[in-house]
Amino acid sequence: MRILKLLAELNKRCARHRSVLWKDIIARIGERGSLLLIDLITRPGMQHVSKNDERLIKKLVLPLVKDAPDELAAINRLCVFVNREIIYFCSDRWMSPCEVLRFGIGDCKNQATLLESLLACIGVKSNIIVGVVNRNCPMPRIHAWVRVSSHGRDYIADPTVSGSLFTKQEYKQRMSGFVDVTPEYKKRTKDSIDVLASAKH
Repeated sequence: MRILKLLAELNKRCARHRSVLWKDIIARIGERGSLLLIDLITRPGMQHVSKNDERLIKKLVLPLVKDAPDELAAINRLCVFVNREIIYFCSDRWMSPCEVLRFGIGDCKNQATLLESLLACIGVKSNIIVGVVNRNCPMPRIHAWVRVSSHGRDYIADPTVSGSLFTKQEYKQRMSGFVDVTPEYKKRTKDSIDVLASAKH
């Protein structure tokens, strides 16, 4: 697991390097190395959370939210945990929540999957959303985040951006505009339907 984290950290640092060629070389080495290790260690097609995984996740969640004064505080603690403990690393693989915890790395969709499972353990309703962000910029991109419902209000949790909850307007300003394309994404990608469905307990 240390090798994966080192590769992820190398990939992160190279993003700040001035040389485009160097960035590309290191990024490719890091990505291929990490994906190879993940493929060797994980079970192919492992997307659903098993009962054993649920127990492990609950065991992790309870101490994190034990002294939280209210539900929003508990949600924020889980967001902070994912934001701080999971190193961002781009991957084509949809990992299970326990895989993300085990490796300590994951991109937006994998961090969203983990956060949704953590929130489910404390009875908070949430959904993984796939959308387009930075629509007001020259280079919009596909991204994944979590829509959280608490006390009749909807919030956005994006652990790849912050450990704090956003209102819809705050997130729109932070991401220079966004649009939810989850329904269209589901239609086009059968695998994503299975993954998104598996996150709803």
